[in-house]
Amino acid sequence: MKSLLDYINEMAVDPIADNIRKDLKAKGIKVPGQVNVRTRRGGLSNAYDIIIKDLKVDADELRKIVKKYEDIDYDERTGEILSGGNTYIHIQYDDTAERDEQRRLQKTVEQLVDQAMMDKGREVKLKNGYTFGVYTDTKDFDADKIKKGYAEPYKHLFFVRKNGKDVTRDFGAMWWLLVKAGY
Repeated sequence: MKSLLDYINEMAVDPIADNIRKDLKAKGIKVPGQVNVRTRRGGLSNAYDIIIKDLKVDADELRKIVKKYEDIDYDERTGEILSGGNTYIHIQYDDTAERDEQRRLQKTVEQLVDQAMMDKGREVKLKNGYTFGVYTDTKDFDADKIKKGYAEPYKHLFFVRKNGKDVTRDFGAMWWLLVKAGY
């Protein structure tokens, strides 16, 4: 007969979580460190939360690595998810890491806005093929408010491009694109 401790130890070992960690490590991702993997059990289904702590790790690349572990059964007729026996994979960036990165890059954003303003709206070259520019042909344009993060009224007044194609005009995404561009 098994003891309570034996049952607890069996529950603590999760082969799917262990395999996810091994696959991530095989691709050069530090687990724990750059990424954490957590298991949530609920009824007959399991969910695996992959929390990205290092924002240089690409969520899309992670999804490609771990998608083989996701197993969700759907009703053939209605398309609804059937309850029980499903394995869900959730990938998200750590909120604290995102806030810290935004603070770290605030000065860089301010410098880019200043440089784009001095260049009268011409594009500023960033790293990795990205460029940044500010549209200055509007009477309501206020560079100081943009630098301070008052993005809503100004969100279409600037752009980020990669290799000549628009990537975003969302000021809130600016810091994220700086991470992608290698800042």
